[in-house]
Amino acid sequence: MNDPAAPSAADDHAHPDAAEVFALAGAFARHEIDDAGLARLHGLLVAPGEAGRAAARVAWQAITTDIDLRLALNEAYPGQVAMKVAATTAAGRDRDRGFLANLFARLGGRRPGLSEIKSPPPRPRGLRMAVVAGFASVLLAIGTGWLLAPAQAPVRVVSVVGAASAGGSTVVAGSRLGPRPVALAAGARLVLLWDGGTRAEISGPASLVPVSDGLSLASGWLQATVGDGTMALGLPEGQLRLDSGADAIAEVIAGHGAAAVHQGHGEWRPVGAMPSVIVQGQALDGSAAGYRSLDLIDPRPPLPWLIDPDPLAGRWTMAVTIRPSEPGWSLTARCGMTTITITGSDLVYEGSGRRIRCELAGPVLRERRLACWRSAIGACGLSIDGATDIPAVDWPAPPSRLDGHGATLNDGRIATGPRADPMRER
Repeated sequence: MNDPAAPSAADDHAHPDAAEVFALAGAFARHEIDDAGLARLHGLLVAPGEAGRAAARVAWQAITTDIDLRLALNEAYPGQVAMKVAATTAAGRDRDRGFLANLFARLGGRRPGLSEIKSPPPRPRGLRMAVVAGFASVLLAIGTGWLLAPAQAPVRVVSVVGAASAGGSTVVAGSRLGPRPVALAAGARLVLLWDGGTRAEISGPASLVPVSDGLSLASGWLQATVGDGTMALGLPEGQLRLDSGADAIAEVIAGHGAAAVHQGHGEWRPVGAMPSVIVQGQALDGSAAGYRSLDLIDPRPPLPWLIDPDPLAGRWTMAVTIRPSEPGWSLTARCGMTTITITGSDLVYEGSGRRIRCELAGPVLRERRLACWRSAIGACGLSIDGATDIPAVDWPAPPSRLDGHGATLNDGRIATGPRADPMRER
């Protein structure tokens, strides 16, 4: 994730409102901000042009500074936050309950034990970022319309399958949702409809905040079709504003967002960076610029096929169907020093100092489908027809070269972005 506090820090603090933003964001991080302060912070964050971007960078710096100090000075801070979360949740503060419960889960829900006073060891970056991610998701909700009055209830629930709650209340079909955190359990499905005809289908586990012109997605998967006007889709790294008629999917896993536009177009507005246009067939992954999926379906170019890996990063998937034409055929997929070679009878993986051979069942001239993938959180996978025991592999990026002997690629695709539909993968 880009750090909005890094660029032009000195210039940001020279801004006339910098001190006020820093104070308000610090109060927000400590959960000490009142409604008037929240409204003022919202106004500063959504200011047009460079003023709003500078405010966002100062706010981010204030939040991370507060968290760094707490983690450095108090070893029991995560547990104290968890206990405060539990107490506040029990008190029934509807607006905050979804966020606080989510943060409580992120911190592990542990009760702090008694500990001696001593110099704490260096804090792991992962813990700091887990806390920061929780605050960042709410800042994102503020930027996309947190202050909308609940009485407006801009979104109607078309259908709900499984467990879903908003502000501690069960979500039912026919009800209307205002800008409160909504939580979906694993396997749940929620369909929302806005007054302008915009429709979104969300799959759990998921956490989101619906607002008048879209929603903020902190975790989970969704597919959206935009009706009249535009739709603002908030992700951890920024906002994707989709134009009327656009169709898109998005997914957030472990604080990393991805989106793909299947129809129409929109504008990607990353935090602390210039916006860019996203059109049909393009995707974005985290703070990266938009880029297209690459189709390999083309009988004209012979192997080897060279694939430019530069625009493909983060989350990606490759799938090809190998059609052998003669005995002794082979196909080799290369990514730097990592290779996978497939023959009629086996698969050989070479990379990270390892060489692993896996036998393939079936005739040597059998058509086989190869799929390899890497998720936004770094998990890698590989599958091929006829293989039952493939070891874990390490693909730092999609294959950049495909070499074949006595075989062709009948079809294939390299793509990046969110999954097509996680419910259908189960």
